[in-house]
Amino acid sequence: MGMQGRKNPNAGRKEIKIDVDRVRQLSSQGLTEEQIASVLGINWKTLVARKNKYKEYSEALQAGKNQGIAQVANAMYQNAMNGHFPAQKFYLCNRDRDNWQDKPEIEANINTTIIHHLDIEKDL
Repeated sequence: MGMQGRKNPNAGRKEIKIDVDRVRQLSSQGLTEEQIASVLGINWKTLVARKNKYKEYSEALQAGKNQGIAQVANAMYQNAMNGHFPAQKFYLCNRDRDNWQDKPEIEANINTTIIHHLDIEKDL
């Protein structure tokens, strides 16, 4: 039986109102789309559909994400300027990699390791 005779369960259904400013604010706090939908009391698929249908929702999600990153970056910068060593190290390692990147020395001798394991197996 095809679609004939069936009623569309979504026919006449009103679109759920979702506050764009609230979406932006929640996104700025680092929430995922799934978490934002949960806080708003809607299904994640509803948020995705709205984002795909209306540009202002996708823009709100991106703008919120950018705002959150900027706020955290500013706070980290302020911590670095106030003498917080981990923040200073993080800032320098990410902003001036050529001079501040952690360069741990890695010592590996694969051949010796393989031979060592083969010698152990011979003794068994």
